[in-house]
Amino acid sequence: MTSLLLLAALAGSNDAVAAKGPKMWGVGPSISTQVFPPSVPSTNPKFDNWGDEIEGTAIGTAYADEKGRLNKDKYPGVAGDFQLGAKAMVYFNDEWRVGLRPNIGMGKNFSSFNMNVELDKILFTGSGMAAFMGGGLGMGRMKFKSHEDDGSDYTLGNYIARLHAGGYYKLKKQAIELSLYTKIPFAYRQELHVEDESFGLNAGLNPVQYFAIGIEATVYFGDFVSKNPKKKGKKGKKRRGGGPWCPASRPPVLRRGARRFRPAPRHPGHGRSEHGPLQHVHVDGRGETLDRHRPQAVEG
Repeated sequence: MTSLLLLAALAGSNDAVAAKGPKMWGVGPSISTQVFPPSVPSTNPKFDNWGDEIEGTAIGTAYADEKGRLNKDKYPGVAGDFQLGAKAMVYFNDEWRVGLRPNIGMGKNFSSFNMNVELDKILFTGSGMAAFMGGGLGMGRMKFKSHEDDGSDYTLGNYIARLHAGGYYKLKKQAIELSLYTKIPFAYRQELHVEDESFGLNAGLNPVQYFAIGIEATVYFGDFVSKNPKKKGKKGKKRRGGGPWCPASRPPVLRRGARRFRPAPRHPGHGRSEHGPLQHVHVDGRGETLDRHRPQAVEG
């Protein structure tokens, strides 16, 4: 629920997206696995009230080491997990995108579920390829079963901080993405379940207890053609004649009392012609000159 609200807030903050729709979008399946450390958690949680209530009891003897932590023989952690999920991405513009990611994890005597909302910065694009980096926040739950098949398990809820970087290649309707991620779950409400009893466990606020580095691949299906390309600048007002002002684009203005002239016919030649020699005529007091045939005066 928290992730959905955060996603709505991020999407609503961009008025252009709300008004015109997303620039691009995609939805598709993703797979991922951790590559470091060899197993998670790095250290097992410790029993609450170890010295007062648990130490020396049957539960303490069977499920804890000498320091009060869960026995590594029963709970060695998970290695080589496999996570299957889905991703939905919406692009605000050429630089930012927001995503929602639900996924489930599986491994030997291990299962998990989490939901993340993410924000990515597009670093560069070119020829259908792009690189990005970003991060996200989310919530999830993990469950570890005993490796000794005694029916016990321990569970925890966690808040997740995630950082990632990668690249993708897109076509008009599909995109393929590969990324490297770092995931830091902050555990809360850890409990050991033995038959019908539950025992509280303490993570000790260890930020690297469930820390993991992994790789992820995603295939998107959607629309990767921009819906709101950049606006072009306003075109200047066209001048008469299709170009800059020139004397030929407007007739000369005659002063009051001046004689009327009959313009000579056009002639492709220069200099002298059958209509008389060419002359320079001063036009409208602008200092502009125009070559034209000497006019013929009309009496009257």
